[in-house]
Amino acid sequence: MIGRVRGRDGVVVVGLLALGLLLVYPAVLGGRVLAPEDILLFSPPLESLRPDSLIRPANYLLSDSVVVFHPDLAWVRGVLRSGHLPLWDPDILTGEPLLATQQTAMLFPLSLLAYVLPFWSALGIIAVLKVLLAGLGTWWVCRTLGLRPAAAWLAAVTYGLGTYFVVWLDHPQTNVWLLVPWLLLAVRRVARRRDLRGVALLGAAVGLALLGGHPESVFLVGLLVVAFAANEVAGPGASAWLAGSRRGVLARLVAGAVLGALCGLVVVVPFIEQIGQSVNAARGGANLPQRALLSLFMPDFWGRPDTGFSGNGPINYAERTLYIGALPLLLALAGLHRRMRREQRFFLLTLLGALVLAVHLPGLGGLPRLPVLKEVALARALVIASFSLAMLAAYGLESFLDGDAPHRRRMLLVGSLVGLVPVVAELIGGRGVGRLPRFADLAPSLWGRTVNQAQAEAGAMTRWVLAAGLGLVLLYLLGRSRRRRVLIAVTLGWCAIDLLALDHGYQPAISQALADPPATPSIVAARAAEGHGRVAGLGQYLISNVAERYGLRDVRGHELPVNRRFIDLFAGLGGTVAPGTLLYTNRKTGRLLDDLGVSAFLTGPTLSPKLAQLRLVSATADGRVYRNTTALPRAYLASSWTPVPNRTAALAATLRSTPVELRRTPVIETASAPPASRPRRRGSSTVAFTTDAADEVKLSVGSPTGGYLVLLDSYYPGWQATIDGRRVSIQAANEAFRGVRVPPGAHQVDFRYRPTSVLAGGLASLAGWLIVLLGLIVRPRRPRRQGRPGRPTTGWRDRRPPRLRRSGSEKTADTMPDGVRMIV
Repeated sequence: MIGRVRGRDGVVVVGLLALGLLLVYPAVLGGRVLAPEDILLFSPPLESLRPDSLIRPANYLLSDSVVVFHPDLAWVRGVLRSGHLPLWDPDILTGEPLLATQQTAMLFPLSLLAYVLPFWSALGIIAVLKVLLAGLGTWWVCRTLGLRPAAAWLAAVTYGLGTYFVVWLDHPQTNVWLLVPWLLLAVRRVARRRDLRGVALLGAAVGLALLGGHPESVFLVGLLVVAFAANEVAGPGASAWLAGSRRGVLARLVAGAVLGALCGLVVVVPFIEQIGQSVNAARGGANLPQRALLSLFMPDFWGRPDTGFSGNGPINYAERTLYIGALPLLLALAGLHRRMRREQRFFLLTLLGALVLAVHLPGLGGLPRLPVLKEVALARALVIASFSLAMLAAYGLESFLDGDAPHRRRMLLVGSLVGLVPVVAELIGGRGVGRLPRFADLAPSLWGRTVNQAQAEAGAMTRWVLAAGLGLVLLYLLGRSRRRRVLIAVTLGWCAIDLLALDHGYQPAISQALADPPATPSIVAARAAEGHGRVAGLGQYLISNVAERYGLRDVRGHELPVNRRFIDLFAGLGGTVAPGTLLYTNRKTGRLLDDLGVSAFLTGPTLSPKLAQLRLVSATADGRVYRNTTALPRAYLASSWTPVPNRTAALAATLRSTPVELRRTPVIETASAPPASRPRRRGSSTVAFTTDAADEVKLSVGSPTGGYLVLLDSYYPGWQATIDGRRVSIQAANEAFRGVRVPPGAHQVDFRYRPTSVLAGGLASLAGWLIVLLGLIVRPRRPRRQGRPGRPTTGWRDRRPPRLRRSGSEKTADTMPDGVRMIV
């Protein structure tokens, strides 16, 4: 039996790998790359490299990958390959802690592939492995719950290729979402067996989820896991009797969760530290409108962003699209018409709970305003709905295969009625018979040629009718045929084809030349003009975070959360702030360029900013580069300064001062006042960079009078400063930057990023992973229990739940512990 199970699991792995490859085969097998980076070719300066044949991006909705995930991940790869730890990114804003933002998921195991493999090739392989791991975990959950292989296959395909999972495939959310079934497996292991291996597995799953790069998803998935654990602990007596008391099960579950938290502290502690230094990091927003539920049946009803037409849907495609396949959806709902299994009822309740969280339902509008929930984008609870539907589809298929002929007929009837729901809704909506599906409308939808809303609606309706109709026909044949294995395989294959046809192309595969465009002449000129300063672009010139691809320090950025000091100063100086993104300086805020040390300003080839301090240094077909003649040096020494007691006073004093005044007398928090009178000494101060690395900046400073050295990099915990090797304190300068008191003479000043949060969290995580490893490989020896003479010894492993046998009017227990027979 073990050999057969292992062999079947191997078939599942191969099958899911094949499906993942079919989903993104052009990027893995076709010499292309899985990236939407052609978005860059539609904004300056890289639009000058766009070929004439490229008339629109492959998928404009995937811009987060272009401006955050890919440039940050490539930057981490470069730093690691240079032999350093990428803890601080100096190329976005005025420097940001990398582990705290988490979006890069730099410690998640799948991210490691991007460090050792060719970068663009690794992205496709990572996507395939996400599909594999999500599907394989779902398969094992179903088998653990006692479902037959066919039902487990259906759930694995439905969740791994489910649209909600696939559309977010390039985001860190799916790092967490693929762990949903593995977390449930670990919880069930802990509840059913009294061994340390289950605790270790739960700790590993929780730790990996925390390393996944998306705390919000960890919270939402945690709701499902906690509910599943409660369902296991509060279940019938068999579970608790096998594994010990419910109190013991609960203790092991808590131990596994604590162990997982310990494993993830390397990112959790820096994240908590960053939250304390940041503006509101809440991602809460409006729930999905009720009409978004139409995506259960027809996700393309309002078009889709990769087909050239995306109509006026209730919300963007990725946020609303919950499609698990036509036949799985019919099975999931049709399987609810009879008495359900306990676990089936659980997944029905989690489905309803997820929809309550994600969708605005009458009478429940205040629910998202509860504490904690209001901080989260609750629409992402659709991932719980997606997994719950996949499990319900498996139970539905199990019910169909186990039922007799009348039961199968009733399921077909219920499935047919469910399939008619969107058609009837269209007719009731006043569209009339003339808007019923036409076969000719299907082609534009399949080949990405929809050009208007009417065509998108007709194509989506036609697609649904064909997919649901063929699925019901296959079920009908399955219920009447004796060759079930063949028809089951055909049915599962049709479910996979349905999802692959819808999902394929959403994650675009483009040529590497489009994904990795070279530096244009204006970018090369900006490097020369930047020096040790920073750059900024007008409007969408060189989209935020993309500058770090080309070795530029951009004062803009797209990271969450954002340092409170920086954003307050940026907004106070007139910068334009959008949710989650610091976009650009407008023409009235040349002061911002000066105070933030922006030495080079970039615009499109036809734009001329009306700022007197800008001097044109390069004008090419792809853009213009200006040198800012009045920008504060990124590092300078001032012999006098303005002391202030706190942040509020510092921000006010900084905004009141001109750049010239800040250069002469910077604003220093919690500093003592400068001496009233000083002996005059001849000579000028000098400041020169000797090292300008990611987590270390060394400066050679010479001054006859001494004073405060100001470095226009983020003031943030974890930075340490030494003068000639002697540790000195760092004060906040000009609200958002660093300042150290330097005595007269020539000195070497060294700033190093050595965060205690990362060190403490890293050591704790290392200890946690060592405990996990020991729990997985060490099997403690259990002493044999001594029985009475003439009676066999039985340990806890030998106990099994009693199997009841009916004999006349009595039920007797065949095997009870310690030879006890029970008459009920």
